[in-house]
Amino acid sequence: MAEIYFRTENIRPEELPNLIVKSNIENEIIESLKSNANLIVEGSRGTGKSFLMKYACYQLEQSFATDKILPVYVTFMASTLIHTTDTFQFRNWMVARSLRELI
Repeated sequence: MAEIYFRTENIRPEELPNLIVKSNIENEIIESLKSNANLIVEGSRGTGKSFLMKYACYQLEQSFATDKILPVYVTFMASTLIHTTDTFQFRNWMVARSLRELI
């Protein structure tokens, strides 16, 4: 029986190539995500924004040996909503989360 995924974050990177269906627009978005351009991806919930970002990250990881681009995919899915007086709480969380993904 095939697995059913409810969130992109639950998909293992090695499964991504078997799940993606790309048209020209998806290819353009993926290539834009892999570029060094500033980009905002906008769309309704469940339209595939995170999936395309994760797939672009996967492709960059696969070509790291030749291209020397190290992608870091950070999701807010597991973030906590903590009220604190620390004005740097979000920055500290982002740095810790980014370092975790790098490792």
